[in-house]
Amino acid sequence: MRLAGGGQSYSSEAFHANNDPHQPRTIQTNVPDMTGARWTEHAKSSSSTRVPASTCLVTALTLSTSAIQSPNSLRRNGSKELTTSKLDMLETSGNWRVVHFLWHHGDSRHLSRLIQTKPLGAFWERCTYLEDLLTYIKMCSRTYAVNEIQGAAEYVLRQAESLEKVVPDENLHKRLRRIIESATDLRSSTR
Repeated sequence: MRLAGGGQSYSSEAFHANNDPHQPRTIQTNVPDMTGARWTEHAKSSSSTRVPASTCLVTALTLSTSAIQSPNSLRRNGSKELTTSKLDMLETSGNWRVVHFLWHHGDSRHLSRLIQTKPLGAFWERCTYLEDLLTYIKMCSRTYAVNEIQGAAEYVLRQAESLEKVVPDENLHKRLRRIIESATDLRSSTR
């Protein structure tokens, strides 16, 4: 018999060491798999006939809760760790990816940290930071106070205006103008 998860193999003789058909047959073992989970199988044969090991009914399968977490807790812990590692990237070139990640995952808890961070990277990356930040601010407008949303829009406006002084070409200048217009509209629409 082969246990799920790549565990050890047992012959039917080892599995049915107790040949009394009226007694429950139990095997308890530590399965050497990734989780280190403890598997417990109970197989009970019928009182009137003998059942081969290959057809024994598994009546219980328990996993050690110290080794296994529920999918939701894994998702929460993984998401928390991933968010922390992304936020650590705010002070690096291409930090627009952090804003995009937070917006994409609907995580509106970090607005104050984002508006304290300067857009970094190539010129297009700094523009992308401000564009994604505007989208993030709009998402946050449902949960933040009006003055916080106005302050965030004002931050984007100031950053875009400072970039406008050093814009390298006409296409990027048009892009900055759109950012400035959007930030101005957002600031005035929340008054």
